Parts: sequence; C-alpha cells; structure tokens
Amino acid sequence: MLRAPLPPPPLPLLPLPRRPLPPRCAPPRRLPLLRALSAAAPAADPPLTLGEFRAGYPLRLDADGPRTSSAERLLVGAGWQETNVMVPLRRWLARLAAKGWINTKLKTSAAAALDPAAEYIPDGFLAGAEAAIPLLLAELSRDTLPPAVAAPSRLKALLKPPLFADFDAHHAALRDMGLALAVDVKSVADCNIHDIWITFGPKTHAKSTLIRAPLVEDLGSMAIVRKSASSVLFREVTFEYAMDPDEMKPDDQGGYLSPSVAARSKSMQLGSVVGIDVLANVNLRLSISKAPASLNEEPKALWSQRISRPMLVRFEADHCSDDFDPSWRVADMDNMIASSLY
Repeated sequence: MLRAPLPPPPLPLLPLPRRPLPPRCAPPRRLPLLRALSAAAPAADPPLTLGEFRAGYPLRLDADGPRTSSAERLLVGAGWQETNVMVPLRRWLARLAAKGWINTKLKTSAAAALDPAAEYIPDGFLAGAEAAIPLLLAELSRDTLPPAVAAPSRLKALLKPPLFADFDAHHAALRDMGLALAVDVKSVADCNIHDIWITFGPKTHAKSTLIRAPLVEDLGSMAIVRKSASSVLFREVTFEYAMDPDEMKPDDQGGYLSPSVAARSKSMQLGSVVGIDVLANVNLRLSISKAPASLNEEPKALWSQRISRPMLVRFEADHCSDDFDPSWRVADMDNMIASSLY
C-alpha cells in the first residue's frame, strides 16, 4: 500500500501465475526491435514487437499524455459551452465536495488527533503522492529484472490487482525474451489533484472506482447509468452509486432516471471507495536492454528515450464503511483501465 505521507509497511509478495497480454482494439505500429533481438522466446509463442509492447504497457512509453478515458470520450461532440464552461464547473464542484467529504471523515478519526486543524486533502495527500511516484516507477524497473539479479520487487503490494495483472503480464513477456525495462526518474513536479472519484455502496458492489460495466443510459450533464452482473451503477460527474438492480429499475420504455435522494443516501451509508487522480509532470529516461546476468554486469541498452510529459496516476483506497483510512495503492496509470470501462 502507499500511505501518504508516511511510507507503507512491508507486505509479503505472493506468486501470481502469468496471464496472457490483454487484447487491444487496434493493431499498433509494428517495430521489430524486440522480435529481432530476442532468441529466448519459443517459436510457438513469438515475442512482442516494440510497438506491441509500448501500445499495451500501462505506463505510456512515449511523450504523449494520458490516454482518453471512457468518461472523456462521452463528451466528444458536445457544444462549446458544455465542453469549456459547464463540464469544468461540474468537475470543480465535484472536487470541492469530495475534498470536504474526505477531510470531514478524517477529522473524526484517530489519525487527525495530533493536528485537528490540518487538512489532509490536498496538501498532505499530494506530499505523499509526489514522494510515492518515483518509488513506484523504480519498482517497475526492478520487477522486470531476473530473480537472480535483484531482490523481489514490491510491485504487487503497491498496485491494485487489475493493474498489477497487466504489468505482470508485460514484465513476464520481457523476462521470457531476456530483456529488462529501466525507468530512470529525473524529476517529478507540479503534482495536482485532477479528479476525485468516489463509489458508494456495499463492498459486494462498490469494489473500486474503476468498475468495468456496459453503458446502458447516457442521461447527459455527465450523468450515466451502467449495469454489471450484480448491480446498477449511477454516476454523476465523479460520484458513483452502486445499487441492487431492484433499487433502480428501468421505466416502461426501458430507460433509466436518476435515482432518488433516498436511494443515494442509502448507498452512501453502506460504504465507499475513494480514488484520486494525480496529474504530475515527469521527466524520465526509458530504456530497454539485455537483462543482466549478475549484479555486476552493466546493462546494454537496445532502445532508449528521454521524455518529459504529464502523467496521470490514480491512487485508490480500499472500501471502508466507517472511518476513512488514507492507505493507498495505485489503481491506474495514464488511464490504462479508465480508457476501457465501457
């Protein structure tokens, strides 16, 4: 876990079986660097090209900014006033409301007893986030190295399971090809809270702020309805309410209306998951090299690039029903998961 501003306690790492790389919607540009330089992979399972690896890796390995999220794609084609006035205003009001809700929760907990006047959001949280991002990127590099070369990484303890599975699959592919990725952090600056997401509901329904579920109704004004196998999800701006299907039923025409205030209040009383998007300007040196056989061997870079760009990281707490516990793990990077929620 990532705890801001204090470092997380050590957690044991459990082995995770390798998963196949998730399919992508469009074939990336094929650059044959990895395929040509790798002789370790079996012929029946050809290695990735550099283009395939870069396109599917959660951390963007180029100078582009974060991916477009599913929520942002819904706004494509909206009018000038909606895009430039109403949407920014709604997002600002949502951040303000979420900030007050989280700080109020923390003021009632034992964690705030030492300094009741301090506000955790934004200053305390951002101080921890700015310190945590370089540590996280360093663990990405360590996780691609052979076990004989580096101590086991703590990546699984720092990431939520869906994001860890994605990184783990890509890192396994690199190790199979005898390659390693290095993320050399030059600087992390200008950390700001981009959005605060809260999913309300019982733990059985509100498992994350990044629940994948089909979109069934776009109500406009940044309000949507989605339906998973076990719940109906109503989201307004950045607040989502996970309810039982019988609490939010379609009308006679099959459409949905916004749930009542009573239904939303009930979801809020059953618990919540908080996710905070942090936008930071990062300066990195990225390289792919032949994996070293020992600690004393100098890596031989096959590809290297210096980039400076905005990076988006979502820190997410676990579900809580009572006091809010500001212990964080990373749930998404550069909208890898948020770009395919629906």
